[in-house]
Amino acid sequence: INRRYLRLRERLLPYLYTYAAEAHRTGVPPVRSLVLEYPDDPRTWDDTTKYEFLAGESFLVAPVYEDADVRDGIYLPEGRWVDYWSGRVYEGPRTVNDHPAPLDRLPLFVKAGAVVPMWPEGVNSHREVAPGVPLTIDVYPSGRSAFTLYEDDGVTRAHRQGAYAQQRIESDAPKRGRGD
Repeated sequence: INRRYLRLRERLLPYLYTYAAEAHRTGVPPVRSLVLEYPDDPRTWDDTTKYEFLAGESFLVAPVYEDADVRDGIYLPEGRWVDYWSGRVYEGPRTVNDHPAPLDRLPLFVKAGAVVPMWPEGVNSHREVAPGVPLTIDVYPSGRSAFTLYEDDGVTRAHRQGAYAQQRIESDAPKRGRGD
């Protein structure tokens, strides 16, 4: 189970590294409380969401903090949220109860409209990413959305002298339903 989560984390490194670079530039952390992204939602200010957090802007993580196979009280802010594991879509704002949460399936939701760059299956480290290895782009289409991927050599401090690249990835889809 641990290996599965570590592999997912490694696959998400292009996404997470982009937010780490943003944190370096702006001071906004990659791991965020819900209130940081949804300050006008009073539910994000109270104790009911104290165990939830966002990884970047798109992933909502609702850790299981009690010995149970289901998770109650998962608050999803405004917008559409996709269960990462099942693909089920939830319309926020709402509270989700009885969400399946066995040990091998952390409650994880992705905001509709997210564009998530990932390394391909089997890549375990930035050292294994040779030039020409393609990224996998997970898109959760909903309206117009974009993600600006940040990349540098991952080893040196050459990014301080401008040795980095940014690539904008855009999605244009209907707000609801199927598109072209």
